[in-house]
Amino acid sequence: MYILNAGSVCSFIVLAATAAIGQEQAADKVRIGFRTDAAAFSAKVGDTHVGYTADLCRRLAPVLARGIVGDPEAYTFVDVETSDRFDAIRDGEVDLLCGVTTITRERRGFMNFTIPVFEDGVTVAVSSDAPEELLALTEEDVTHDDMIERIAGSGWTVGVLGGTTTAAFMENILLADLPAERVIRFDSHPEAFAALEEGTLDAYFVSRGVAKGHAETSGRKVVLRRDPLTYEPIAIGVAREHQDLLLLADVTLSDWIFAGSLEEIHERHFGEMGDDTREFLYKAALQ
Repeated sequence: MYILNAGSVCSFIVLAATAAIGQEQAADKVRIGFRTDAAAFSAKVGDTHVGYTADLCRRLAPVLARGIVGDPEAYTFVDVETSDRFDAIRDGEVDLLCGVTTITRERRGFMNFTIPVFEDGVTVAVSSDAPEELLALTEEDVTHDDMIERIAGSGWTVGVLGGTTTAAFMENILLADLPAERVIRFDSHPEAFAALEEGTLDAYFVSRGVAKGHAETSGRKVVLRRDPLTYEPIAIGVAREHQDLLLLADVTLSDWIFAGSLEEIHERHFGEMGDDTREFLYKAALQ
């Protein structure tokens, strides 16, 4: 059990007070971009954004609006897609980016990130009705290297979501060596999972968190490899010019980690939080 950090609370009070008088940002509203297609993290169902980071950002919205603009209702939500999410934050259309955004060196060139709020990684998903040799790819006694070799030496089709860190990683270790007809770059996760179920795709490399979310919300029968191929810290994106917004978000998220509030949100979407995840978040929080 974590105890609320008094120093962090004091920092929040001071920061909110100074930001409220308009030190850096003169915007009328805080604009928060929500991914519409990242199940378990941020997806749009009807008129509502649902998921783990969607819940975090919805709860952050009045805190940031009060601290930055001086009005807890001075915020607006903006839909963004996988294909245009980075353009939106780079071009000043949104101030925050909520989805399943991995912190990378390249992305730091045009945006900032809050403290990590989730520990993710690339996994492989196959249909539960797949042949045994395909299902074997998800077993931990098959090493990562062996899995890649088996795929390369087979005739299986492999899919990734275009424009993601998963696609870039898999391009380097596998996709570049496969015939073009065996690689499918999808525009959306639902499209890829439907292809798995229909049998037109054999293996889908994807964020483990997203894969679990799609399996649970769609009812699709997929099997995931438990040990990820990569380590990917997930955070909320912040426009580079808004340092005050970044600090206020970091302090608020840190307070929620110490108070256990973030864990409650996490458990709503991913089940009981493990000790490793709890330690990861605790270390990421501002002391």
